Order: sequence, then C-alpha cells, then structure tokens
Amino acid sequence: MATGDLSMCEKLKNEKIKNSCYQNIATAKQDVSICNKIESRLEKDDCYYKVAQTKQDFDLSICEKIENRWIKDYCYNWIAQGKQDFSICEKIDYLWTKDPCYWQVAQTKQDFSICEKISTWDISHFCYRDVAKAKQDLSTCEEIKKEGRKYSCYWGVAITQQDLSLCEKIKERWIKDYCNKDIAKVKQDLSICEKIEGEKIKNYCYHDIAIINQDVSLCEKIENQLEKDSCYRNVATAKQDLSICDKIENEGEKDLCYSDVSKTKLDLSACGKIKNEDRKNYCYQNVAIARQDLLVCEKIKERKEKDSCYLGVAIAKQDLSICDKIERQDEKDYCYRDVVAAKLGLPTED
Repeated sequence: MATGDLSMCEKLKNEKIKNSCYQNIATAKQDVSICNKIESRLEKDDCYYKVAQTKQDFDLSICEKIENRWIKDYCYNWIAQGKQDFSICEKIDYLWTKDPCYWQVAQTKQDFSICEKISTWDISHFCYRDVAKAKQDLSTCEEIKKEGRKYSCYWGVAITQQDLSLCEKIKERWIKDYCNKDIAKVKQDLSICEKIEGEKIKNYCYHDIAIINQDVSLCEKIENQLEKDSCYRNVATAKQDLSICDKIENEGEKDLCYSDVSKTKLDLSACGKIKNEDRKNYCYQNVAIARQDLLVCEKIKERKEKDSCYLGVAIAKQDLSICDKIERQDEKDYCYRDVVAAKLGLPTED
C-alpha cells in the first residue's frame, strides 16, 4: 500500500480513525492540503501542527491556518526554535508557552537580552543560567546589573567550569544551593551536598549521586520519607534490583518501582508483586510489548486492558492477525490502523 494512498482513508467508517489516517499521510507527504479533508476543527488544527513540525523550511504560514489558540501557540514555539527567531515568540498568547519560547531561543543564540523579555520569575533565572552555560564567559555575568540574574549567570558558568568558588559569589540561598547541587552531581562529590542549606535541595543532591553511583546507601541520608522512597525507586531501576523496591514504604511508589524494574529487566515476577490491579495489568502490558509475547497478555483479566495489550503487541510485531483477538470493534479498528501505519513507517497514535 502506497504511503500516499488516500483511498485507504476514504474506506474507513469511523470518523476519528479516518481523520488520523489523513493526518498520517499528510505528515508523511508533508502536504498540508490533505489536512483540509478532516472535518473536525480540532483534529484539523492538530494535523496542520504535525505537518509544520515535519517541514524543514519551518513554514510560519501553516501556523496561521490553526484556529485553536493552544495548538497555534505550540506551532509558533516550534517555528521560533527552528528559525531561532524570538520575534515569533511574540505571537504566542499564553505566557507559559511564550516564556519557555524566549528561554529556548535565548539559549540557542546565547543572548541575555532575550531573557529580559521573560515575565515568569523562575524561567527568567533558568534563562540567564543556561545562556551563561552556553557562553562560558564569566565576564558577561559582571555586566548584568540585577543581582538575581547575575547570580543565575554565576550558576551557569560554575556548572560548565565545575568551579565551586563561583557558587560562593552567590548571595541568594536557593540559587547557591542549586549551584552546589549541580556541581556535586557533575563531580559526584558527596561532600559538596553537605554545603547545601536547604533540606529539599540537599535531598535532591543525595538522590542524583545515588542514581549515578547506583548506591542505595545514599538514599538513607534523605530524611523525608517520600523523597527517600523516590530515591529507592530510581536506584532500583538503575540497578535493575527488585529487592531495593522492598525498602519503599509508600505502596503506590513501591508498585511503580516494581513496574519500572520489570520494564528494564522484562521480569514478570516484578509484575506479580504489584498490589494495585491496574498497575499490575499495565506492567504485564509493558513486558508483553517489549517481549512481543501474546501469552503475557493472557495474564490480564480485565477485557479492555487485555485488548490494549493485544494492540501494543500487534503494533510491535506489525502483525494484523493479532488484531482479530480484540473484542471491541472500535479498538480493533484502531489496531488495524496502527499496524498498517507501523508497516508504512508512519507514527502511531497514543
């Protein structure tokens, strides 16, 4: 079947699946006109955005076709990054998309003046930090008049130069603490964590080094139980060590730990330890897809989740016959669509 065979889409009865088919082909052909066949306004806008992401010329005119403000903002952000043009960020309505747009362009262009356009307090600091990391020039920090921004600049240069003395120049505690944490992580130096005053950031420091060194004993230094549990979970995943999950007190976090380890080890015994039925089924599904093993799906009792497992394995194996195992017709249709898309090398829908 040719990638550009629109007749395949025309035969589909389910409107949502048909629209997804048009979007797949529009994206593959980088042809925005195919999106016009989609009747749903929201799905048409999403199609325009997906095509805009595939175009190497970063065509701003495609974004102008979009009506939904959220999707249009994401499209502008994408084009602004591609063209490295902060003026396109000006077109964005919502601040939580506009400010990150400035931040990313500023970092790419190594231009502090773009950071000045940011309204959000924390993103402004991160922008100065990341531009400083890119420039690796301490003298530029000295030219910054506002102290908070100057401190963030010190922070960025300190990370790239692994220079702890630059953190000492910072008078604002939270920035200084993060500066120490980031250098401790790069150097894998636990003694630097001890310099941190704020308990939460100190815990992050122990957590980061514990994961890098796969050292569960460092998690013991964390007093907050939830943060300690998170540390255990991440070290267990890094080491692929199921026994570490047993140290976790919070049942939900423990289940997630077993699930994470099962994904890396493809270990069904880890799924069996999970108490929550939904998480256990999700665990079986992940292992089934990774192993491309239908028999694992049979361990799932709930019909809807079993069908979802069949769908995932069918896509992984690119095997249409597996779709026939699915009971619900709409789910079966999605399966046929996504397996065909996988065979054509097209993206599948989540």
